[in-house]
Amino acid sequence: MTVELNLDKIFTKLDEKKLDELANLVDHLSTLNEVLEKVARLKESGALDVLINFSYGAKSLRDALNDDAIQSIADMLSGLTLLAGNMKGKQSDIEQVLDNLDGLRDLLLRLKALRDSGTLDVLVNMSYALKSLRDALNDDAITNLGSTLSNLMEILSSMNPKSTDGLKEIIAKAPELNEILNRLTELKNSGTLDVLVNMSYALKSLRDALNDDAITNLATTLSLVLEFLPKGLEFLNKIMSPPLSSLLEVWSGEEVKKIMSNPENITLGKLISSMKDPDVQRGLGVMIAALKVIGKNYKP
Repeated sequence: MTVELNLDKIFTKLDEKKLDELANLVDHLSTLNEVLEKVARLKESGALDVLINFSYGAKSLRDALNDDAIQSIADMLSGLTLLAGNMKGKQSDIEQVLDNLDGLRDLLLRLKALRDSGTLDVLVNMSYALKSLRDALNDDAITNLGSTLSNLMEILSSMNPKSTDGLKEIIAKAPELNEILNRLTELKNSGTLDVLVNMSYALKSLRDALNDDAITNLATTLSLVLEFLPKGLEFLNKIMSPPLSSLLEVWSGEEVKKIMSNPENITLGKLISSMKDPDVQRGLGVMIAALKVIGKNYKP
């Protein structure tokens, strides 16, 4: 195929700078041909695709590496460096660990099974409890523990079937006993328990003091009280109803208390002059009316 080139059109687009670049390209044609041959060989062997994919991966990794990620990688490398430094001179120990990898793998599998079943947590908690118990067991604690176990063995040896059944019933009723103890604790904290105990002592003392004669006198007194109670209530109702309630209210007022605290001496002349007072006249009228009613209804 013959390709016709319009050289005039091409030369019109070339300025001095582009001519220099074109000349530079011609000078490096041999290098360019060598590079293209190597790229062709890389493409034929598939290495070019690998390099391209690796470039994409490196670009993605660079985009993902922010400051925190770079700091984490630096910390990890620092830790690995420290670990490598600590492993110097311990090649024999490392070789022994590598020789026992099968046993270590079996141990890890068993630990994983214990963890999955929850047994590992129980063992760890028991270990902490045993350590705390060991730390707490001084000479006095061991002596107290031995004494407690001795007392417990003595109690167990003295138990018979009947007491065993009673103990089983007590254990079966543990929730109720716990509730009772909680209520007693609340009563004690509030001070009510002391009041109840004192009332119990008072009732016991009263019961001890009540012999036959005292019970007879108490029954007689209660009988008289119960017999008087209706009449007393009736009397109170009459006193508290008008007009007696009004008179009692007047007589218990502050004005009467003030007059009675310092009564005035009344002569015959003052008595006659006081008869002109409308209040005195009204009071005499009330007293005369009351005397009239009493005389009318009184029958000896």
